[in-house]
Amino acid sequence: MSQNRAVLTVYRGLLRQARLLSEEERLVVRHPVDPEAFRRTNHSWAKPADEICRETLKELAPYLTEVPGQFTRASLSSVIRNSFKSSFNAAQEDQGPLQDTSLRALRTLSDQIAMMQCSTSTTTQGVNVDVTTAPLFQNESIFAFTYRCRIENRGQHKVQLLGRHWQFKNAHDMLVQEVPKGSPGVVGNTPIIPPGDCFEYHSAAHLDTPKGSIQGSFQMMQMDAAQQHFDAFVERTRFHQNGRQSEM
Repeated sequence: MSQNRAVLTVYRGLLRQARLLSEEERLVVRHPVDPEAFRRTNHSWAKPADEICRETLKELAPYLTEVPGQFTRASLSSVIRNSFKSSFNAAQEDQGPLQDTSLRALRTLSDQIAMMQCSTSTTTQGVNVDVTTAPLFQNESIFAFTYRCRIENRGQHKVQLLGRHWQFKNAHDMLVQEVPKGSPGVVGNTPIIPPGDCFEYHSAAHLDTPKGSIQGSFQMMQMDAAQQHFDAFVERTRFHQNGRQSEM
């Protein structure tokens, strides 16, 4: 058997991608953002995060059966090594499919690292809010972005999303637009989210700079006897017009 040099080259590329993570960063596996979703179907009941992880990880680590849904730089490098070490001496007839599989893994990892730079995940009282942004287009001095919000109920009580609060800022940290706290629902909906379910929606924003941020909260209510109201917070999430983001 001859060494599969093409797969080895991609394998080294995967390790280089893994080294882009700092020691402090964690890569959380996510589905890519559909840039046309806010125009086509702007909301849906989505799969829980663990199911999304399993599907995406089939491409990232195709030769392993069990891999985590988030990685440090060290654990990602380890998964890559373990996933690909058995393929370097593959038979000649197997090398074509192996190259295709390896290239898909490289694209998936590159996409995941890029998304990590424009994503946040915050849990408040069992409600996890995962936000990811993506560029849409630039038109003269207007920069358009889309953002996806996944509101997943990881708690024990049914909850209802009643309102939202958003602050959109440009690259100079100036407030460009604000949606006041308590503005009704999201995309015309006030969804009731049982434990284990996830409501997902897409929207869009326009800035006057190629970088910026979104930050805010969702006003929630626990649908039990106490009917407790609380804010599910959204950490500052970056907008960036092109590629991997740098610090604002």
